[in-house]
Amino acid sequence: MNDYRHLSKLGAYMLLGFLLMACVPLSVREAETVVAEADSVWRGGQMYGIDAGDSVTLAEAYQKLDRAQTIFPDEFAHSCYHYGRLLRKKDNPVEAMQAFLAATHSRTRDYHILGRVYSNMGDICHLAGEFDLAYDMYEKSSEMYLRNGDTLLYYYDINNMAFALAEQGNILNTNLLLDPIQKFNDQAIISKSLETRALLYLRCEEYEKAIQAIDSMLSNGIYDLFYFLMKAQAFEHLNKMDSAIAYAHLISQSTSNNRFLIPAYYILLHDNNTLTHDSILSLTYKRADAQKEWAVQNGYYANAVLLLQQDLNKKYDWRWLYSILAGILFMIALTLLCHIWRKRKHHQQIIQDIRNKELQKSALAKNIDDLSQMQEIHYNAIIEDIDNLCLSIHTNKDIKDFLHWNNYLEMCALADHYMYNIVSRLHEYNLSEKETRLCILILLKVSTSQMVELLPYAQSGLGKFKYTTARKLGTNTADMRSFILKMVSSPCR
Repeated sequence: MNDYRHLSKLGAYMLLGFLLMACVPLSVREAETVVAEADSVWRGGQMYGIDAGDSVTLAEAYQKLDRAQTIFPDEFAHSCYHYGRLLRKKDNPVEAMQAFLAATHSRTRDYHILGRVYSNMGDICHLAGEFDLAYDMYEKSSEMYLRNGDTLLYYYDINNMAFALAEQGNILNTNLLLDPIQKFNDQAIISKSLETRALLYLRCEEYEKAIQAIDSMLSNGIYDLFYFLMKAQAFEHLNKMDSAIAYAHLISQSTSNNRFLIPAYYILLHDNNTLTHDSILSLTYKRADAQKEWAVQNGYYANAVLLLQQDLNKKYDWRWLYSILAGILFMIALTLLCHIWRKRKHHQQIIQDIRNKELQKSALAKNIDDLSQMQEIHYNAIIEDIDNLCLSIHTNKDIKDFLHWNNYLEMCALADHYMYNIVSRLHEYNLSEKETRLCILILLKVSTSQMVELLPYAQSGLGKFKYTTARKLGTNTADMRSFILKMVSSPCR
């Protein structure tokens, strides 16, 4: 019967799960699939996620998940990241920044994707020349990676922070960030740190060191137009124009990116040996056109940074929150008033109950006093009985024969029998045989000379022996008999 009940419960849960899945719109589930594919491609090593040809599909997925982000916060954040990367690839930093900001405002706790988002926002700020803001974004990104345990990406972003400082020629803080990176055994990280140092040397006018750092990267087979540009600028500042022009030619023939072409054209205009008048004019026009295009692109980046700054400085309207709090406080006050009104109805009954309890307490206190008096009378009777017994043993009996003093075990048994279990009660104090005998003799009020004979113990050391035994019992020699008498007369625990 129980098996059927379990099966019926399992079937009900499966039906409920199926109904919940059915409630999710088909379009949202398709959007999830698109984002999952983007994740798969991105993890496969393609930096920009889905190719540009799939931008329509990714844009639709982003919009559909935007409407369902409360239910799918992680999927929405992933769609924001991939869509933002795609927009960056298409040179649309403003909309890319909007997508990245949407991810930061989502309820996702996927710190890895948030780290990616903040890192991309830092890249946009860096390209716009806002290095302080870029540093802040890279710092947030590194915090996200650290939370997620992404050590490699954490060090990448530490390097990005150093790169933003290097752009400003901040030697001290750049080195403080770069020095720990050198201990991380990863060639890519070390290469990135060399790139940062090269940029720092260039900004600080240490051109020979900049060239050495770049050569270290190039010797490891790492090639980037940015390295060639830094090397060309370093040679230019060192007045080694032949080398500077050679690298500038290489840049002009390898890219259409105006960020690299503008400084390359500037260096090529100093090629006085090979340039004709027409060549100089042609380069001048090319540089002017590139500067115009770059100015437009910089405007886009500046607008994207403006969006970020507005978001960081946004002052939220808390009036709706204050209204909700006022409503909650009103309901609490109303509830308290109702509670007080109900309590007033029972006020007289409560007072009467208190009075009854006080009477009961008085009667109980009287009973306790009577019991205490009876217990004290009983206690005094026991004390008197023990004293009489000890006096009887001490005066009328030979202690040694009466207690079988020479046989310790028989002596303990007889002492327990006649003296209210004195030996058993002394066991908890971990006394030695001689210390136990001393306590029995003290209770019997034996004289010092008899103690010396019965223990046996030298009379000169007896005082110190009593002192150490009293310390074990937690009392002193003067109160030793009172302590033992109280112990044997108290009820057994």
